[in-house]
Amino acid sequence: MSFEHISRPMTRVIDKLTDAYCVRLLATMREHDFDVADLVEREDRPRLTIERCLQRAKEIEMRKKLRGAKTEAAE
Repeated sequence: MSFEHISRPMTRVIDKLTDAYCVRLLATMREHDFDVADLVEREDRPRLTIERCLQRAKEIEMRKKLRGAKTEAAE
């Protein structure tokens, strides 16, 4: 199966899995007081990949906070 032929629903699933991984990575970093270098070694991934993943997780957290604030304002 070529990557060019991945359907939209499959892309959404991949994005959700990536989001979950990134959020969990950020939680692990905070819980164990790791820095990026520790995560690079632990996850055996390139530093830039880890940094992008952590940034993605922080953006997800911000969106959740904004959604929560909008919900509270609507009530």
